[in-house]
Amino acid sequence: MEQTTGLSNLIRQTFSNLKNSQPQLTLKENQVVLGQVQKLFPEQKALIQIGQATLVAQLETAIKGNESYWFTVKGTEHTGLKLKVMKQLEGLLTNKIDTAKDLLEVFQLKNTKQNLALTREILKENIPITKEQLVAATDVLKNTPNTMSSQAIHAIVFALKQNYPISNEIIKSLMSIQTSTPLVQQIDKVLQLIQAENNQSGAIKQLYNVLSNLTENQTDHFDKKLLDLMKNPEQLNGHTLSSKEVLNLKELHVKLTMNNDEQIKSMLKQALQQNEYGIEKPQIEQASSLPIKENQKLTMSNLEQLKTLLNQLVQQNEQPLNKTGLTQPSSATIQFKENQLLLSQDEIMLIRKLAANVPLLSAKENVLDLFKTLDNKIGLQDEVKLWDQLMKGKELEGLLSLKNSLIAARNEIVSTLAREEVDQLIHRFNGQTLIQQDNGPTQQFISQYPLFLPHHQTDLTIQWDGKKREDGSIDPAFCRIIFFLSLPRLKDVMIDVQIQNRVMNISILNNNSVLAALVASKSEVLKQMLETMNYRISSIAVKPFEKENKVNIANQVQTIKSSPFYQGVDLKI
Repeated sequence: MEQTTGLSNLIRQTFSNLKNSQPQLTLKENQVVLGQVQKLFPEQKALIQIGQATLVAQLETAIKGNESYWFTVKGTEHTGLKLKVMKQLEGLLTNKIDTAKDLLEVFQLKNTKQNLALTREILKENIPITKEQLVAATDVLKNTPNTMSSQAIHAIVFALKQNYPISNEIIKSLMSIQTSTPLVQQIDKVLQLIQAENNQSGAIKQLYNVLSNLTENQTDHFDKKLLDLMKNPEQLNGHTLSSKEVLNLKELHVKLTMNNDEQIKSMLKQALQQNEYGIEKPQIEQASSLPIKENQKLTMSNLEQLKTLLNQLVQQNEQPLNKTGLTQPSSATIQFKENQLLLSQDEIMLIRKLAANVPLLSAKENVLDLFKTLDNKIGLQDEVKLWDQLMKGKELEGLLSLKNSLIAARNEIVSTLAREEVDQLIHRFNGQTLIQQDNGPTQQFISQYPLFLPHHQTDLTIQWDGKKREDGSIDPAFCRIIFFLSLPRLKDVMIDVQIQNRVMNISILNNNSVLAALVASKSEVLKQMLETMNYRISSIAVKPFEKENKVNIANQVQTIKSSPFYQGVDLKI
């Protein structure tokens, strides 16, 4: 479940692209800018170059041509642009360190290493800034660990360009989306900490229920599909099951359906999470911390020893530990001895073999339903929904989302560690909202979905970039979409879909040699399906990530820009 360096680099690169976009220069009262005088006009007017923009301004004092000055904006373009000279810049503009020091001196701020790095970035991006903004930014940097100062500076520059207030909360939110920690891992950790929380107030119980629902119920339809195929294994497309396995699956279906829905779900979950020895992964992690005698050294390659230790754990404590380290009620304990399993090892292996050949999402409707459900459960659009209710004069309705539940429970959490993890998750969700960028006729944003699948947990990251339609939505005829996720067998997979006038160019990047043949065998079916939706495929290319960029997939994204289902090998287009 460890997120790859490549994905974190992809997110940081996209964030950097958003940060480096050049909006039209708009000056506001009391902003300070660095400008070079291009030409003098009568009546103390001059043509001033500020960054890449040139404009005519009224000056309050006489200045010299071809010189550079620090100006304070004293009038806007609507009232007539007026600039007040604060200080003439001494020396050449090529010395960025001296220029950064000069800006700090203008605002009477200390020229610390972090402050110099910040002002150099502001000057590099030609961002107009007020004294209040720079003071607030240096205060944020003062409270930021040195190891994270680079992320903080990128976040501050982005916030300035988007005209966001410079505050600790906003900068932390923008920093959080640059993290290398997978979202699924953060959510799972919060769930564990909340389950162990001593104060079980109403808000905390609600948060626990929301987290449990998010992590456990994403693929309920998969269980039903699995049971249906157990009843009729012959319906599995291209199956390689023997006649004996087909018969055993039908008998297993009868055995399972004698239980209630919750018991069936629990048994399937147990089977899918176990390894070949019938031991669940969380229990393996727990056993690794057990005291081990000198003659009983534990290695992951010796699972028989591990199994013995786990059985000792059950015998000594009577109740096994769940993934949070808490004992489960005796009525819900999972026994590890083979003769105590609800399912035999042969049955478990048969279920796993069947599950490995069952697509998780076999129809477009399944995918759309999953994303819509995740949007609602996470609550990234809660503010938009509340604003819509206000604008339409509707009675405000509480939104029972993860984001709102985190905010509601935050102040009632006793554990310092749990509160810190909750804060980080809130910041991450806020950061996803803040990073959305709307530049006139185009939009660019990133969506990240936590996928808690039966076999695997991963983040699905989707980057959208495209033209806007009149209603504000992205034009599906002119857009670009990048999908990134990590799968158990294929590992890192990136799919880049570029659409121009409904003509698609698809690039699939992956280092598994089997994928090219698989895609080639399905490409005609894909073309036919897309044609029914009025799309035409120009090309489908499968290639590995460039060797030198293996740990920096973001570079590969730039190369492309310039130039799912669980079946067999994880991906089915």
